[in-house]
Amino acid sequence: KMKKIILILLTTLLSICGFSQSITPQLQSRPNANVVFLVDFDGATVTNYWSAVYNGGKPLVTAPSNMNAAQRLEIYQIIANSFAIFDINVTTIKSVYDSYPWNKKSRVMSTPTNFMGAGGVAVLSALSIGSPTYEYCWAFEGALQANPKFIAQAATHELGHTANLGHQGMYNTSGVKTADYHFGKGTGELSWGPIMGAPYQANICQWVIGPSALPTIPTFTYPSGSTFAGTTITCHQNDWLMFLLKKPSAVEGGEFSTSGHPTSGIRLLPDDVGNTIATSKTLNMVNGVSADSGLINISLSPANATTYITGLRPTDPRVVLDEDMFKFTVAQTSNVNIKCRPWSQDALTNKNAMLDTRIVLYNASGGIIAVDSNLARLNSEINLSNVAQGDYFITVGASGNSQLTDIGYGNGYNQNTRFHSVGRYYLNVTVSGSSSIPT
Repeated sequence: KMKKIILILLTTLLSICGFSQSITPQLQSRPNANVVFLVDFDGATVTNYWSAVYNGGKPLVTAPSNMNAAQRLEIYQIIANSFAIFDINVTTIKSVYDSYPWNKKSRVMSTPTNFMGAGGVAVLSALSIGSPTYEYCWAFEGALQANPKFIAQAATHELGHTANLGHQGMYNTSGVKTADYHFGKGTGELSWGPIMGAPYQANICQWVIGPSALPTIPTFTYPSGSTFAGTTITCHQNDWLMFLLKKPSAVEGGEFSTSGHPTSGIRLLPDDVGNTIATSKTLNMVNGVSADSGLINISLSPANATTYITGLRPTDPRVVLDEDMFKFTVAQTSNVNIKCRPWSQDALTNKNAMLDTRIVLYNASGGIIAVDSNLARLNSEINLSNVAQGDYFITVGASGNSQLTDIGYGNGYNQNTRFHSVGRYYLNVTVSGSSSIPT
């Protein structure tokens, strides 16, 4: 009888231990990418830096996540979308994570076990250090109100720390810090915040250029031999470039390599669709309807393969805002409807989107016919009647909206939010009242 009780207890224990793994969706955002980020819900017994510092050197036991399968999927989707512009595979599959070397992987654990009282924690630049000593960064579910959105934002923030990023704070007009974290601004669909702040209430959370959490905003003078030699500028943390820097620092600065970070290998994805008539992508129209998608990214075009980029601004000619151009053909006078929306978790509300879309319709000569960069929504639409027979071209790009022109960093720092707006989009074109030429 005792053996039977022990067997029942053991079976129950194994069932409980396996529960977290069994309900976790097995997902990858970009298989075979250069870098991998594991989103882990399984709990762990940790014997490294974390146990040494936070548990007196004894093994640190962290419990599996309390999130259900749907909540885990929501968390994963937000994290994966946050890193969509990079050559990074965000996955929930541990065997995929295990196949990468230490300097090309980071692991975030979502757990109810809060061993330090914060919402999350990470070792700065752990990815570049590339050692099992600093494996794991953490999102603590209880401190984050067991809210999937909050957990996802904390997890993304902590993964950012492992890849060299510091906090983004708030400053007054004198350039003196007033808060270690920027909490975001606005309400509803257009509410916004920087990922490296604390944007838990914001719908749009983005990688940005903005002040770090240093006591005052520092300045930097370009060295001799660089493109802007002798110019002194105010320094802000450029989140994208901090992922790629050869010499990470607390503020925007260092050297940029077009091949990506030399240790972690993090790099931007190449452009997926051209931005000219000659390099445009022809839409596949079936019965007058086409659906396509793409990725709005940024590209960096330094004069040399390696160059100083400290103080980079959206107006710097080496920064190119991505636009994707598509071609379609109208066989005879027709009505044309073009819709574009960002990736989100709800197509009606654009929940947790990163991209604010903008579309422009051109004729075959490159003349602008119509523009929609709807300032009240993140999606865009052009609706035209009596469009003449011919070839037409659509560009999809990023838009800044009216609520986000001043992102509240103070010190006279107003940011063109188009530069922050990146991510996946979905394009739908309908030509009605005629049969469009199939391609």
